[in-house]
Amino acid sequence: MKIGTLHHPKTKRLARLLDVPSYAAVGILESIWHLTSEAADEGDIGRFSDDEIADYIGWEHDSAQLIKALIESRWLDEHTEDRLSVHDWVDHCPGFVTERLKKRRARAAKKQKRDQTETTSDEQETGKDIAGTTEGQPGDKSKNVPSIPRPSKPRPSKSIPSTSNWEEVEEELILLKVGAAPAAVREAKARGLTPSDATKLIAQYRASPGAWGPGALYDRLAGIRAGWPPRDEKYQRNQRRDETDRRFADQQAETDRANREAADERKRFSEREAKYGPDLDVMPEDEVKALLESAVPNENERKFLGKKMKRAVLLQALAEMNGAPA
Repeated sequence: MKIGTLHHPKTKRLARLLDVPSYAAVGILESIWHLTSEAADEGDIGRFSDDEIADYIGWEHDSAQLIKALIESRWLDEHTEDRLSVHDWVDHCPGFVTERLKKRRARAAKKQKRDQTETTSDEQETGKDIAGTTEGQPGDKSKNVPSIPRPSKPRPSKSIPSTSNWEEVEEELILLKVGAAPAAVREAKARGLTPSDATKLIAQYRASPGAWGPGALYDRLAGIRAGWPPRDEKYQRNQRRDETDRRFADQQAETDRANREAADERKRFSEREAKYGPDLDVMPEDEVKALLESAVPNENERKFLGKKMKRAVLLQALAEMNGAPA
């Protein structure tokens, strides 16, 4: 996480849009960046659906609301080709992602150069064949024979994204300690999976660390299993513990918020008491009654006001009459 994220105005806006504490907004952003680093390192997180993104980070509410808030707070950008992209990802992604992108682009450039060299060689050979043959007279170069034109534009040099490269998939499997990574790739290819399909399975595996062993990922790629096996009991215990901790943190945050509001109200009461209390104490009884009726029009509500609450309402009414904010 970048230093300053917690207090960044965009983080505060995200917290307000989702109605969560700032520390929860930071957790959401950190999870988004983890997913991007692992499975969308060009920043093109829109390759995953809103629901898949929400599932990955553990967001249990409306996934569309989550994505909308991330866009409105400018942590994500809408993209014509990739649907969604992480804002300024290339400028701020982790160093290891930058190195991975450099290597990929170098491989793409090398492959492009090799392809162009092969194309040029083929053109030269074909040109010789045509130039050396005319209407049944081999070797006669007296007639003008058109040569094969070279391509007007070189092949696109756009870097190959991670989901179009099986080498990247195999590297990820090795990092995840899948022992037979090359065999897993071969099996995946044989049953018609694309590198993008494999990358999504890897992202699902990474989204639940400890839920399954590397063998489960191999089985999914090879088609041995149609779905993920039951999650490890230890993982499920940890998940239950994390859920309990999360609920406790939410309750604590709500308690802290209520305490802050109560402290603010006590402070406002003290300020109003000091400023308007003397005036209220000398106010005629009929004026006090009229002021209370104006502040609390409902008679039943007035009946249940305690002495302290009634005074607080009257002091607030006096403050508002003198132009103070409610």
